[in-house]
Amino acid sequence: MKLYNITMRLNRLEMLNQMVRLHIIGTGSKVENELQDHLIKGSIDEYKRQASILGLNINQTGIERRARFIVNQDYHNAHFSDRVWRDTRELSRRIERNIESVVIQGKNPREFARKLRDLVNKDIKNITNATERLAYTESGRVWIQTQIEAYKDGGYEYLEIMTEPTACRHCSPHNGDIVKISEAVEGDNIPLWHPRCRCTTVAAFGEVKDLDYWEHDGEKYYVDDHHVILDYSEHEKEVADLLAIKMNTTVNMVPKVVYPQDISTPDYLIDNKRWDLKDIYGKSKNTIDNAVLSKKKQASNFIFDISKTDLTFDQIDKQVKKLYLSERRKWIDDIKLVQNNRIIKEYYRKK
Repeated sequence: MKLYNITMRLNRLEMLNQMVRLHIIGTGSKVENELQDHLIKGSIDEYKRQASILGLNINQTGIERRARFIVNQDYHNAHFSDRVWRDTRELSRRIERNIESVVIQGKNPREFARKLRDLVNKDIKNITNATERLAYTESGRVWIQTQIEAYKDGGYEYLEIMTEPTACRHCSPHNGDIVKISEAVEGDNIPLWHPRCRCTTVAAFGEVKDLDYWEHDGEKYYVDDHHVILDYSEHEKEVADLLAIKMNTTVNMVPKVVYPQDISTPDYLIDNKRWDLKDIYGKSKNTIDNAVLSKKKQASNFIFDISKTDLTFDQIDKQVKKLYLSERRKWIDDIKLVQNNRIIKEYYRKK
């Protein structure tokens, strides 16, 4: 009789487990389809929103095709459906363990139902939270990727990070970051940085133009690739893009006058002001002062890129402030500190 009871319990257990598996498979399939539809619609809506802002033409068939492609991309080496079914399998395992525990104990039907209901409700709540987190995170991923595609279609090279006012310690340092779209890596230099991340991006634009001549003492020296050349570096161009975006103005790239030899030119002309870029490498107490030594004819405004110096920020800040106190440096007007393609501090001479 005891053997019969055990056999019946095991048969009952297997039957319940089979019922649970079938029900959960159906639920998982429904969740996957609904989430996919939600993500595709979200991508289409976000592209249309960006198109209205950026003035892009909309091809409904094209954006639907692109939305499906974005949604079905892997994220951190996994497809969103893989994560749905992972959660589904975990729910099935948890419920089966709880069924086994209750059945083997031989509870009466009413107590069995109450005990199982409490355990299953807890499991479902845990998995529901995980599924909601997945839906939120996947939606954010799709929106960010859709934004980037819209920026590319609009011909934009850069984007700017925007964090929410209550951003966490992981996200808040990125607020205002300017990122080259071709170098954007989700989870690295652009959102999302964590589950439920609410950071976003906007297209960043500012005009950078090449001057085809430099005027000195009333005479124009035109670019001829011999006596007057325009050969700025990639780094100088990146800083120009940053300045144009952050200053919301046009940055003019200035050609170098090789001959006559006594004509000094800045790197940039911004709102009729001369600006020169200086990469800071040294670590002495006079590093900043040495960077502007004999540069009075070249520019009165400077950008110091401190990305590669061994000086601390406090040391640099102290040296910059010392420039404004120096009688020999009264010709210096404004200074901007740049680090890793970010303007981290600005200084202005009091008029």
